[in-house]
Amino acid sequence: MAAPVFSTGSFGYGLPNSTTSDVTTVTVIHNFGEVVLQSVDGDFSGHLAPLNVFAVPNPTDFTSLASFSWSMGGVGSFMADSIVKGAVTTNGTQATAIWYIYGTYTVGSDYANAGAVLGAIKTISLTQTGGPGHAISYSGTVYVPPPNSNIPEPATLLILGGGAMLLGFRARRKRNA
Repeated sequence: MAAPVFSTGSFGYGLPNSTTSDVTTVTVIHNFGEVVLQSVDGDFSGHLAPLNVFAVPNPTDFTSLASFSWSMGGVGSFMADSIVKGAVTTNGTQATAIWYIYGTYTVGSDYANAGAVLGAIKTISLTQTGGPGHAISYSGTVYVPPPNSNIPEPATLLILGGGAMLLGFRARRKRNA
C-alpha cells in the first residue's frame, strides 16, 4: 500500500504542569510528563498514538521559540518562527490567556510527500480557576491548513482580537448603564 500524501490536519493536546502563578502574566510553565493527545483529525488521523505523543522542553518558556518546536519521527516536525500573546480574559475568579505560535510543519517519512514544508500554527490556552496560587490548565492545538491557504499574520489576529475585546467591553458597559 502506498504512503498517503499529507495535505492538512490538526491535533489537540494537554500538558500536565505544576505551575500556579498568575495565568494572566505567566511566561514560564513548569511541566512534567509528556503531551497527552486529546483529538486528531485530517492526515494526522491514524498516525498519532493515543497517548504520550511527544515530550516538550521543561520548563516551557513562552519567550523562547525552542520551547515550541517538536519532532514526531515519521509524522513530521514543527519549527516555531514567532510567538504572539493573544487575548487575556478574566471572569470572576477564572482567567484565560491565549498564545499563538506560528511556524512550519515539515512532513515526515510516513507520508509520500516527506520533506514538504507547510505553514502551521499552534494555539495554546492557559486557564486558571481560583486565581493565582491555583492550578493552570494547559491545552493546545496544532493546525496545518491545506496547502496554499493563508494563515492570518500575528498582527491581523491582534487587530481582530482587540476589536472583539472592544465590542465585549462596550456591551458590558451598556449592560451596566
